[in-house]
Amino acid sequence: MSQVRGSLEIARQVEVVFDVVADQRNEPADIPDMTEATKVTPGPIGVGIQFEATILSRDTPLRATIERTGNERPRRANSRSTVQA
Repeated sequence: MSQVRGSLEIARQVEVVFDVVADQRNEPADIPDMTEATKVTPGPIGVGIQFEATILSRDTPLRATIERTGNERPRRANSRSTVQA
């Protein structure tokens, strides 16, 4: 299992930044290899919400399901991604 951790400073209110980061539909704007992300379950962003995404791996599109597994606004947003081969 892989884990990604990092940090950077953004001159915005933490709640505003959290809402953008927690919504996977925003990721294609910042991750060149993610070409699409769609919310597939109803309701607000929170634990259990799921997204479907297309990620390029060596120019081959792969489908991934991303599920929010933790949501402590505005401090922590955990998710689990499963790639369909």
